[in-house]
Amino acid sequence: MAVKKLAIATVLITFGIAAVIYTPIFLKQGRVRQLLQTKQCVGCNLQGANLEGLDLRGVNLEGANLRQANLERVKLANANLQSSNLEAANLKQADVGCTAIRFNLRSQPDSTNVSLSVEASPTPIPSDNSNTILGLDLQTNEQGATLDLNVGGCANLENANLAGATLPDGSIHP
Repeated sequence: MAVKKLAIATVLITFGIAAVIYTPIFLKQGRVRQLLQTKQCVGCNLQGANLEGLDLRGVNLEGANLRQANLERVKLANANLQSSNLEAANLKQADVGCTAIRFNLRSQPDSTNVSLSVEASPTPIPSDNSNTILGLDLQTNEQGATLDLNVGGCANLENANLAGATLPDGSIHP
């Protein structure tokens, strides 16, 4: 009789441990499914979620917990990540939806250098309200000028916590 009770207790403990381990995973998968279907997951907990390579353009993740989430190669154009927690998240090669056109003019007494580049994602990620459709920045000094033109669709990262996050260019946010 004692062996039977021990076997039943062992089975119940095993199921309890499995429930503790796997319930958060199933809940997280449900939230990811909800996000993909509705493009909404305001304030939801996706801590540690693997969202690698997903198309999350235009999603609303305002106030979401994405701490330590894998967002590598994710498309985030026009996504609302305002006030979200992206602490230690992996955003390497993520497309935050911005297109930057950069024009540089540099001159020295004996030479002039002109360059034009188009970048898929300007770096660093803007920490202000980056939901702007068109941004223009002109910087000049005695050697020349740099004109940066950011063309819309940037993910909104206003008030987002990016501490320790890996940014699209591979650098770590302080």
